[in-house]
Amino acid sequence: MPRVYTWRFNVRSYEVDRFGHVNNAVYLNYLEEAATRASADAGFDGAWYDAHGCMWVIREMHVRYHEPAAYGDELEIRTWVSDFRRVRSHREYEIIR
Repeated sequence: MPRVYTWRFNVRSYEVDRFGHVNNAVYLNYLEEAATRASADAGFDGAWYDAHGCMWVIREMHVRYHEPAAYGDELEIRTWVSDFRRVRSHREYEIIR
């Protein structure tokens, strides 16, 4: 069973477009932040990466949008590493409104 990290927050006003929806690009920021927090929670924070002279890079993303979030909505992002190999891994996410 993979280790699942959960992050909850509310959508901020500057993250919505003129239609009142969270812009699609903002979701990518959410996912990157969730991954960074999950990594730190597992003991691999920014200082660890600096000390080891390495970092992770997002090489590819596939996103399926179901319904837009709006200002003030509480979102929960769950993320976990589903596959890990020597120099690459596969991270999955789930956003719940």
